Amino acid sequence: MDDAKTAAVWNNNLQAFVEGLGFGIPVNISSDPRHTTTANAEFNAGAGGDISKWPEPLGLAATFDSKEVSKFGDIASKEYRALGIATALSLQVDIATDHRWMRFTGTLGEDPFLARDLAEAYCN
Repeated sequence: MDDAKTAAVWNNNLQAFVEGLGFGIPVNISSDPRHTTTANAEFNAGAGGDISKWPEPLGLAATFDSKEVSKFGDIASKEYRALGIATALSLQVDIATDHRWMRFTGTLGEDPFLARDLAEAYCN
């Protein structure tokens, strides 16, 4: 999909089709993170670069600011819903303990208390 409008129309049409089947089971569109700073990143391509750009979760953790992470969660939620996405497959709430782990930057860092607080702010 080339832009956010096309993605939203496609997802809404898919939902309308499934609702017409009569089983009462909705479609749940999910997505890996799309808010990275690279406009042509794999998971942002479906939004055509039309969504806001934010640091990786580890960068959000570096702010030590629950209010900023809450702001990100609110904006991401609105943007995903506008695209027809109901489930965000992020942030990773695992505690980062080994810097060699390829998903380290997808976490909120190694401090379990900070990660707890920031994850709660994001989810709320």
